[in-house]
Amino acid sequence: MDDPQLHDYNVPERVQTFIKVEHDQAVGYAANHIVMTMGSDFENENANEWYKNLDKLIRYVNQANRIWTTKTNDFFPMSLATHGILNDYFTSRPALKRYECHSNNILQVTRQLNGFSNNTLRSAIFPLSEAMGIGQHHDAVSGAEKQYVANDYAQRLSQGADAALYVINEAYKKLLSKADQSLPMSTQYLCQFSNISECLPIERQDSFTLTIWNPTIQQIDNLIRVPVTKQYKIRSPTGETIAIDHLRVEFDDQGNLNSITNRDKNITLQFSAQGLYWYTSFQGSNSRPEFQSSGAYYFRPLKSNPLPVSSARN
Repeated sequence: MDDPQLHDYNVPERVQTFIKVEHDQAVGYAANHIVMTMGSDFENENANEWYKNLDKLIRYVNQANRIWTTKTNDFFPMSLATHGILNDYFTSRPALKRYECHSNNILQVTRQLNGFSNNTLRSAIFPLSEAMGIGQHHDAVSGAEKQYVANDYAQRLSQGADAALYVINEAYKKLLSKADQSLPMSTQYLCQFSNISECLPIERQDSFTLTIWNPTIQQIDNLIRVPVTKQYKIRSPTGETIAIDHLRVEFDDQGNLNSITNRDKNITLQFSAQGLYWYTSFQGSNSRPEFQSSGAYYFRPLKSNPLPVSSARN
């Protein structure tokens, strides 16, 4: 409040408080020209109020005649204290991170199919679009939320994908129409459990047709991953048999990757202890920096050595 006629005039007090904060932050800088960070979560809802006050404070910022060093590598991870390194959200809840990317793939393809087929089913795409918007929040895809909240995000994505499947099928009815219109169009399915190597619609089926949509404008070579429970012969759209297992991947009894063989070139790449491992989390009281617990934001293992996910032999 910078009007001296008002009873709550507080410019001197606000200026002194601001200068104290500047001095506190200046400890981490090489000169008295510093970057002032303003605001936090839920603190910037009234932009007009914030910018009016920032304009009043800018006049007190000083400049220094100094040649500044440059930083070209990554600014992350940030560190708030000795053991408060904000890097755990890079790997927290990897299944949700993967599901978010997978769902976005479904969303973009569904939008394309809806457009190319000249259908007007945008409203059926909204649930997935809205779920994607929520899922990209910095406390969602980062994995920093509680487990029941992560479950809610995943449920919204799943329901949105189910709604998008209707749009996909309606589009393929037009795009994959046959000369003989009396034959029914096969229903399309999505392998929503491919992350756990399951595709329920095709389990125990003697045969099935795989429909592949290329969302780009050019020819591409991609590996198509379809989890199956038995051996199949793969045929091209014109009926020719396609040779398989161009690649051979070998694992040991503990699930560790041993080797990958390129059968076309007869090249084998050997691996040693290439498996899945985990760290025991450090449990602290968070009362002081040295007691910082590992969590959704902070990656702090109890020991440096990782442990194998499974030590049992099957």
